[in-house]
Amino acid sequence: MAGLSQAEAVADLIDSRSQLAHSLAVSQMRGGYAKELETLRQELIDLAALLELELDFSDEDVEFANRERLQSLLSELTAKVQRLVGSFQDGNVFKNGIPVAIVGRPNAGKSSLLNALLSEDRAIVSPIPGTTRDTVEETMNIDGLVFRFIDTAGIRESDNQIENLGIDRSVKAAQQAKVILYVRDVTVPFDQYAIDDIACFTERCGVKDKHLFVVHNKCDLPYSGQPEGHIVSAKQSTGIDRLKQSIAAVAKADLQQNNGVLLTNARHYEAMKKVLAALNEVKKGMDAGLTPDLVVIDLRDALYHLGTITGTVTSDEVLSSVFSRFCIGK
Repeated sequence: MAGLSQAEAVADLIDSRSQLAHSLAVSQMRGGYAKELETLRQELIDLAALLELELDFSDEDVEFANRERLQSLLSELTAKVQRLVGSFQDGNVFKNGIPVAIVGRPNAGKSSLLNALLSEDRAIVSPIPGTTRDTVEETMNIDGLVFRFIDTAGIRESDNQIENLGIDRSVKAAQQAKVILYVRDVTVPFDQYAIDDIACFTERCGVKDKHLFVVHNKCDLPYSGQPEGHIVSAKQSTGIDRLKQSIAAVAKADLQQNNGVLLTNARHYEAMKKVLAALNEVKKGMDAGLTPDLVVIDLRDALYHLGTITGTVTSDEVLSSVFSRFCIGK
């Protein structure tokens, strides 16, 4: 089915900034995403048909599917829609750049690490703790993926109001990041204090569902033990390539978990949320024992919103929004 979603994929292809974004757009143009939506649409139609048949033959005492079976079909459909809605965050970051927050205590070498990752002097480096007061952001491509590296202010207790504003931004950057690089000075013993420090940070920034790498920096200086994690020297670029490959590996693993089908379009995301809301209303109606004629109204609503994505239901406003992205005549 060459539908509206595939037309929008052409615009995504034009706008793609990385190999992965390009691949996602090509996959949608070839119909992978469209097929997923068409399968979902057909399953919604089948469920609606069963409810309609119950309604048409309600006087005949004929049951085409018992309520338990209908509930099971509805649960399967809801799970599929929920997965697509949940994939938007990944789809958006894969399309626009995966945010990677570089955090840690002052003077751990966060700015030096950013420079080493980029292979250029992007951030100011100073031995004076607390030099970085604001976030510094730069993008780069690793194995076909675009990453947005964000250098942040050192996290510590401070009486300086401006520094505290920078620390608040550091925490916010970590909360919004997909990957977090917690940088520490490897010359400082990795004792219980350091472990507690990282645990405190992870609790404050809510990194439970993120990828956290502990990066032990300054390995060009004498240090003891063999800390777990990535041991690097930002100054001499030692261990940087291995760190890059680890970051790219976890990002690609996230993509594989979604089977390559991701929501990357904000309009589709909003429409799919409405599909999910309608299906939740269907469930409420079935749980409450409402008659099929009432339940099927919400199911038709779900079909309508799905149709605004596939193009089976369109309006001048939707079409105008879609094709304005092509900048025709400009």
